[in-house]
Amino acid sequence: MKGLCLDSATKIRSYEYMQKIKTPEAVGRWNPQPYINSIDRVVKKCTDHGWQIVEQQFATTDDDRKFFGLINMEHPEFKNPEYGTMIGLRNSWTKQFADRVVIGNDVFVCANMMFCGEMQIGRRNTTNAAKDMDDRLALLIDNMAGSYINQGQRVAAYKERELSRMEMHDAVCEAMKEGILPSSKIDSVLNEYNTPRHAEHKGETLWTLLNAFTEVGKAWPVSTLAGRTIELQKQLDTICRHEPYQMKEAAAEVLEVAE
Repeated sequence: MKGLCLDSATKIRSYEYMQKIKTPEAVGRWNPQPYINSIDRVVKKCTDHGWQIVEQQFATTDDDRKFFGLINMEHPEFKNPEYGTMIGLRNSWTKQFADRVVIGNDVFVCANMMFCGEMQIGRRNTTNAAKDMDDRLALLIDNMAGSYINQGQRVAAYKERELSRMEMHDAVCEAMKEGILPSSKIDSVLNEYNTPRHAEHKGETLWTLLNAFTEVGKAWPVSTLAGRTIELQKQLDTICRHEPYQMKEAAAEVLEVAE
């Protein structure tokens, strides 16, 4: 699945395999959580709110001491062929990183520890970890619909916002300046903008520019794609004055837990 990047020491695992992994015994305050519980908790919370699994993939290291997962979800009320909702998961029994869940239109989960998306929660594997993750996950899932609606509003704003040639060139140069676009790819983005390979992307709008970046970005390393996309959206949002979705009831720093 796009967004899940593994290395030679990490293997794709079936759901049945995840069920059979033996969780280490708790020692003091360290209380490792079964990976299967993390998976089932996310799936149940999502399905209880009407979300459905489109595809899912799980992986662990050879010794099963680290876990990574990615789930593609959809909702019957929010279906759109132009974007979707991804959920990333990771956990470890090495105390290297916490039990974490991330959601977004573009999510990246990598065995090299990169873990990013639009919104995320986390909890160390200590006493009361399961209950705390339940509470935080409920808030995260509650924000999924808002995030999805926000993405629809973003796409509509991008399609409506026309660009002058100067604005388009300035946006490309700004993307290069911010490290989103390598200077060697400027011509590629300009060519894709001027002559899009897909008819539905033709025009002189912010939507056309986003898709020009996206087409060129398909050749970029997976390890940098999600981060570039998130930063690009931030830049383009300012052009059309689109306000990113804000999580309800709690700020991001309240939900996130340091490793």
